[in-house]
Amino acid sequence: MPDHVWPLPGFASPFNAIPAADFAWLLSSRLPTAQAGGSSDTSPNEAVSGISPTVRLEDKGGTGRVVKVTWWRPHGRTAIAPGKSASATIVLGSWVLTGIGLKRTTLRVRLDDSQIPGSAQPGVTFGVTAELIGADGVPDQTIMRHLLDLFMVHFGCQFPFVERAKVERDIERQTGSVFLHNSIAAVAARFSTHPSIALPNLRPHEYGNVFAGRAKALLGSMLAVPSRESVLAFLLLALTAAGNDSEFEVWMMTGLAVRMGLDLGLHLSPQPNSPISMEDHRLNRLLWWSVLILDLALSFGEGRQTTTPIDEITQLIPTEQDFRLQPSVSILPEMESPSIRSPFPYAAKQMLLFGPLINMLNVDSHRFTSDFDHRLQVALAEAIRHYSELPPDMRWNVRNLQDQCRAHHGPIYLFLHLWMHTILASEDRILSKLGNAVSAVQTSVLDSARTIGDILVLSDIIHPNAYLAIPFVNQSFYVAGCAYINELEPHCFTADGVGTAPGLVKAKLQPQQGLSKQTRYWSCVARTTQSLEQHQHGIHDIDLEDITEKLETVLSLPDSGYAARHEDGGGGSHQAPHNSSLLELERYLASSSADLPLATQPCLGGDAMGGLLATSATQDVVEDSVQFSDLDWLLGET
Repeated sequence: MPDHVWPLPGFASPFNAIPAADFAWLLSSRLPTAQAGGSSDTSPNEAVSGISPTVRLEDKGGTGRVVKVTWWRPHGRTAIAPGKSASATIVLGSWVLTGIGLKRTTLRVRLDDSQIPGSAQPGVTFGVTAELIGADGVPDQTIMRHLLDLFMVHFGCQFPFVERAKVERDIERQTGSVFLHNSIAAVAARFSTHPSIALPNLRPHEYGNVFAGRAKALLGSMLAVPSRESVLAFLLLALTAAGNDSEFEVWMMTGLAVRMGLDLGLHLSPQPNSPISMEDHRLNRLLWWSVLILDLALSFGEGRQTTTPIDEITQLIPTEQDFRLQPSVSILPEMESPSIRSPFPYAAKQMLLFGPLINMLNVDSHRFTSDFDHRLQVALAEAIRHYSELPPDMRWNVRNLQDQCRAHHGPIYLFLHLWMHTILASEDRILSKLGNAVSAVQTSVLDSARTIGDILVLSDIIHPNAYLAIPFVNQSFYVAGCAYINELEPHCFTADGVGTAPGLVKAKLQPQQGLSKQTRYWSCVARTTQSLEQHQHGIHDIDLEDITEKLETVLSLPDSGYAARHEDGGGGSHQAPHNSSLLELERYLASSSADLPLATQPCLGGDAMGGLLATSATQDVVEDSVQFSDLDWLLGET
């Protein structure tokens, strides 16, 4: 008998008997809320237990005001900072609602109407912006060719849908997608040394923001008409968001790419006698697997179920014939090696096999079945079998790394091997939380951590930039670092305090150095670095709020009215207590004339907590609480 079963339509709802305070927490705990306040923070002990966090006004100087947005995000077992599963569990009579685990997350947002989407970014003058982007919104031809060179070197192997010859023709004829060209420019610019792009007052991960702003100004319009070019642009904007440490934007952009790709049927193999041309089928294959790779890598890092429905995928893995020879890249012609096969199909197959594993590891505990352990072992064994059967030219060794880097395939080759060892090195960190020992995994955690370290060292020697173009492998470096730390904790010091494992201490530095190098181009990696540092200091329940305070990342939002909506307490006549117990809140709710919003519907087959959707009536429960139903402020739509 499962812990709970959702009632069928027409049955009496169990929520009628829920205490008011529990019901308010249940509705609001998954949503950001607003609370007017000063610049000082309320400590966790002072906050109302179980109530959603707040948006606070702060004074950080400069133009615009800064609001501090704090909310609870679902983080599952594979996440770098897993949420506490117990924190999302409520027992309501005979009902047990178990969440995947919530983690308190904080974000600073600068409200400034002068920074409209597509305008000059902070630190970039209007004259420089005009030099980079023409009046028609298209990047300057010379600039675009330069950035296309960089894109093909660093990202071309990850997005084989992009064909250099076609993009060059579009640049020359001025017929390409403005949305896509700006997105390509935004992600490639971080590796540029062009004096108009690599400005001295900007950091590399900020070089492309002027292009990203122009692309996001078109976002609302591009959602109306699906296209392969828009799907790719969403993926590239997700990478750009990672560069700017905008976690929520990464998740949203990737989700847009997945959903538009599904709507275009990219995940489906062609039917017999299909009217779609063979060329369209080829392009669909190449694009879809880039979508899946990014979605699964992100889902593993966030500790969530994959956005992509794995069971519905029938699209074929790309073949060698799907890849056309790209013309020589002008800036590095000596690295050309056209006879080397791309690892992309093998990386795609590997990630597809990880899909069921990611979903099982991040499933709510109330959905465990008796055969869970068996299915987990089968999924792991299948992924390991595929990896062990890689052809000789795809296996990990120095010669193959050299060949792949010469052919501009270095990043995806590293991705293939780093992710397999990320799964293996995560065994003790993830599976131990489930109380299961998976016998199918024969390679020790420490062996995989050493392999990740070897990959870093050899990559730095042969092609230092290869892993800098794959930001989501930062989790590989994190789990390797954790493995070393866990191994060192009980053994590295004698009674005299003298280290007894200098080799491990030295090896532990390799993941830290890799993260440090990636952070220069992707500011999101700084969170991973800080998480590893907390783990090293014995803090295993990662404190994301503390990390946010140290990083002081501030994202711009051109909507000063956003703060005004919170300064007036939500527009109501009542003010909910901000520092009180649940009992006091329940008394407040009982005395309020507002009606509790009981018209919520369970989400059958989904996360029990996630199936409870708060309506706008939530504002009647806690007057200064607002639901973020309008995504315009986040997506930068004009």
